[in-house]
Amino acid sequence: MGNLDSVSDHFQHNHSDILCRRLRFRCWHRGTQESDLILGSFAESSLTSFDRTQLDRFEALLDCASEAPFLRHSTRRPCSAR
Repeated sequence: MGNLDSVSDHFQHNHSDILCRRLRFRCWHRGTQESDLILGSFAESSLTSFDRTQLDRFEALLDCASEAPFLRHSTRRPCSAR
């Protein structure tokens, strides 16, 4: 039974490694330079410490996240006339 556990552990480690690399790529290729820098930097510094549940949740966030939160803080509004 010990060999089966080590095979399972190896598979889980490889799957998490592949998921980390895929998420890192997605973070660096979001479509705007601002979001690429924010999410890419976060992914580089944080994903390796995430457990499987956290990786899955972060992937779900990337699946549903739009650029709207970043645009809200980066758009410039014209000055109102006085």
